[in-house]
Amino acid sequence: MNASWMLRFYPQAWRDRYEDEFRAMLDDQPTAPSDMFDIFLGAVDAHLRPQLHGPDTSPGVAAPARHEPVRPPGVQAFFLAHVTLYIIVNIVLVILNLLTTPDTWWFPYVLWGWGMALVVHGGFTYPWKSYFGAHLALYTVLNAGLIGINLHLGGSAWSIWPLVSLGVLLVTHGLVAFRRLSIFQAFKLATILACLELVFVVIVVGRDVLWQMVLVGAELWVIVLALWLLRYRGWSLFRAHALVFAGIMSLLAISNAIDDSGEWWVRYPLLIWGILLVLHGLAYRRSLAGNSWETVLIKGPGSREDESPRQRRLRMLTSHAVVFAVGAGLLLLLDAIDDTGTWWAFWPIGAWVVLLSAHAGGVLFPRRFFGAHLVAWIAGSLGLLAIDAVSGGGPWWYWPVTWWGVIVALHAGLALPTRSPAMSVHVLGALALSFALIVTDKVTGEPDWWWYPVGVIVFTLVMHFGWNIERSMAMRQGMSRDQG
Repeated sequence: MNASWMLRFYPQAWRDRYEDEFRAMLDDQPTAPSDMFDIFLGAVDAHLRPQLHGPDTSPGVAAPARHEPVRPPGVQAFFLAHVTLYIIVNIVLVILNLLTTPDTWWFPYVLWGWGMALVVHGGFTYPWKSYFGAHLALYTVLNAGLIGINLHLGGSAWSIWPLVSLGVLLVTHGLVAFRRLSIFQAFKLATILACLELVFVVIVVGRDVLWQMVLVGAELWVIVLALWLLRYRGWSLFRAHALVFAGIMSLLAISNAIDDSGEWWVRYPLLIWGILLVLHGLAYRRSLAGNSWETVLIKGPGSREDESPRQRRLRMLTSHAVVFAVGAGLLLLLDAIDDTGTWWAFWPIGAWVVLLSAHAGGVLFPRRFFGAHLVAWIAGSLGLLAIDAVSGGGPWWYWPVTWWGVIVALHAGLALPTRSPAMSVHVLGALALSFALIVTDKVTGEPDWWWYPVGVIVFTLVMHFGWNIERSMAMRQGMSRDQG
């Protein structure tokens, strides 16, 4: 069996250097299945640990520099702190689950949800192949959790749908990341695979959903057409946006007319998307007048080149507040005309208030990231208190507020300008975690158990404090010897 075709799996730089001689060796003798497996593993290794930077790696020829993402100092330390916090908090949650509700296992959901955020954080901390690694890790953890939930609850195998649908995006992202397809080709392939999935849906569910699947497939091909015109016919982004708006809204109107539900729900996306299209058109007109997209979208209309970074951030915060006011008014208007009797608009408005508060904290505080986190915690806690007061059913707000406060306290230790950030993190984290454990114990009731973990926390804090004193004394003695 000839395995020369497997050389296409190797990186282009490797192929430019070794393909001819490797192909000649493969053509001279048959290849066993074990050899083919070794060739495939070699291709994976060549992608993970590239040793060549270009076709010419002969001695004396400098290889061009590789453009690897540059991680700021502290990014890896922040990720390791995230991993440590994930482990400690989830151990505490397992203990709480066993002590309070041993018959109901709720901690795996926290483990799973937080685990998705953790693997994404790791993927962005250690980027691989245009963040394909982060996508792959998120896909794996997400679908593993969904499959576990499906098996636990029983019933139909609904977890196959996100597995397949999200798998289409993963495959196309991988083809782009490994430079097998362009972005347009990848999107076209994703659309073809999605249409095949829609055919499978019709086969499984029945012909009753045929017209719905046809309209969904048509919407996808409208986007492909817009990308083709944008890429190969020189269309502007606004013209492509207008085409997508017209095509998809027409198909949604047809869907609304066919389902005969008695309500024209198409008015909601028509109104919201129409306003966004008008804003896009205004920005496009400004760009034609001489302002670049960077000026309009990043700096904002009317920006000045001589303004300071703080002035620019304040102006962006003001723009965000104006957009929030308009968006909140629009949501309230939609809520008022839908005649459902429920004020659902307060949910997205409340979430948006938290985001706007975080933005304000990042602009107004000297430590921008910590300021955003602190203000978001305050606004989010007030929102949870309000939701608890309205919904009733017993106070539950202290769970997310308290444990989120532990994370804020750890972040505060990193943000404080002290000589020993590790000690600051330990002290503030120990205080917040001890308070959270005491509150949790008082809420859950007998038996009292809080002094065991709090005692361990105090012991580690004393040990850390003693180690700091010892290290400071050693540094002073060393400086005295150097001066002598």
